[in-house]
Formats: sequence, structure tokens, C-alpha cells
Amino acid sequence: MSTRTTHGAGRLAIVIAGLLVACTGKSAENPAPTPQVAMDQDRITLPPLQRETASLSGTYAFIVAAEDRWQSARASGELLRVAGTRRTSAWKTSLPEQFGPRFVLLNEGGNVLLVDEWVNIVTRHALVLFDATGRERAHHTFDDIQTATGVPGSTIVQMARYGAWLTSVPALDEGGETATFTVGGRTLSISLADGHLSVIR
Repeated sequence: MSTRTTHGAGRLAIVIAGLLVACTGKSAENPAPTPQVAMDQDRITLPPLQRETASLSGTYAFIVAAEDRWQSARASGELLRVAGTRRTSAWKTSLPEQFGPRFVLLNEGGNVLLVDEWVNIVTRHALVLFDATGRERAHHTFDDIQTATGVPGSTIVQMARYGAWLTSVPALDEGGETATFTVGGRTLSISLADGHLSVIR
């Protein structure tokens, strides 16, 4: 993990330090390292001030933004409808993840799937699904992921390659109806229609 920090991170270092777990191998049941140790091991590179994800055809775009330039850990999310050069806001909200999500998937129906958090933590916001109106359709925690896989949390963390629990980058199917990803040696899928989580293999 990078040891570089950007402007605005200093005031948040103690908060982040108590949360970051992946590089220390700590599970949800184990005590967190002391703030100084965690700060030494787990400093993060902040995400860009604004990130944009487009649907395959470009009819929708989703923007994750640090409106306070990362003076806090909060990010906003905004879904835009795109018609030529015209971009119209469909909805906007404050996102639950620390520094925003790690991955964003967006389908042609305007459904938005937020996957993991930017920081490496055993998260309460593993999978958050919004529909095109901004209504939250599903909200899965790390514990939900662990239950679905049947794999111990410590094993999931040890096998993670992206953040604290993912072993693959999530991807949409050709129709944009489901997203798949691997966790702890198991392959999971989530429906972008209703947020149903299931094990494929």
C-alpha cells in the first residue's frame, strides 16, 4: 500500500488508522492496531476529487466527488442522464463509504452498484445498490458476504487482492443485469435489479 498522503488527510489519520485492517491481517473480531502502528503501516493515497463512471452506451454517468476536497472522509454520488451534450441530474446523495466506493458499476437502466470502500476495512458497506430514482435497493455488509460464501472472514481477508476482501474486480454481465466477483475462493453474483446476492460456485 502506498505511503503517500495528500492534502487534507492529516486531520483524518487517527480515524482512518483505527479502521484500516487489510495490511495488518486483522479480522473484525480482533482488536485494531494502535493508531501509531496503523498510521505507519496503512497510510492511504486519497482518491481523485472527482471520479466518473459511464454506462456502456453512455446514457448514464455516475460521479463520485469530494465536495470538501477531502477535508472529511465523505463523498457525494450523483447520477446523470446524458443525451448528447446535455447532462441532467437524476439524483444526488451523500455516500456511506469512507472516501467513496472502491468500484462503481452502472447499467443501462441507471442502476448503480457501489462495491467496497476506498479504504481497506472490513466494511459495513460492501455492496450498496441504488436504482435510477436514487432509492437504495440493497445494502450488504462484509458479514453478509462471509455468510454467503461460507468462508471464514480471516481467510477472505488473507486472500484479498483488492481492498480487504475482494479477490477479483467486479464486472457486469453483457446485459448489465448482474455483477460477479470472487471472494475467498468463491464466485458471487448480485442482481442489479433487486440486490439479490448468490453464490455461483
